[in-house]
Amino acid sequence: MSNSNSARDTKRVPQSNARIIQAAKKVFLAKGYSASLDEVAREAGVGRRTLYNQFESKDALLRAMIEALSEDMIAPLFENISRDTSREEFLFVCGRRYTEMMLSEESLQIYRFFVSDLYRHPDLVELSYSAGFERAVAELAHVLQDHIDAGRLRPVDAMLAADRFLSSIVGSARHRAILGIDHDDAAVRARALKAAVDNFLHGLLLPGPSAGG
Repeated sequence: MSNSNSARDTKRVPQSNARIIQAAKKVFLAKGYSASLDEVAREAGVGRRTLYNQFESKDALLRAMIEALSEDMIAPLFENISRDTSREEFLFVCGRRYTEMMLSEESLQIYRFFVSDLYRHPDLVELSYSAGFERAVAELAHVLQDHIDAGRLRPVDAMLAADRFLSSIVGSARHRAILGIDHDDAAVRARALKAAVDNFLHGLLLPGPSAGG
């Protein structure tokens, strides 16, 4: 193979990889774990050999799909929020983004896929949890720890506090969405989020009156 052909192949790999992962998401979320890799290859517009050269098995492809989904969903939660933002505003912005993500149709499809199919594959479930919710908790805990270290928040377990906050803000809205019951409107979600932020800060983390915001 010539050097020019090798260079072209190197450039094609990331593009075909991303295309295969996008196709896997569409196929597996629509048809479940029983969908074949041949179906994914057809959806991606690549040959069977190309798919197997990049992903040696269905589980390997699902692992890549889960990691890509988690990156797309979790990374934006904390983007472009200034470190100078007040703790209330920071929690409100993160909480709003988290709520929108958790109630999105894609997120609900992913949840249904895991419940219906992937519970038989504990390694994939564990990856989804660690790359998803656990990562979001760790990111939030890092910011909370900065506030704790600066004396603006009580010295609590930041990971536990972050876990409690994220677990509290979606509540019954996600259960209703999973069951296909009407979602709350934006105004109701905003009031619920404000109450969650207020309860979190005043009940768990609010320091004495001499501390700054």
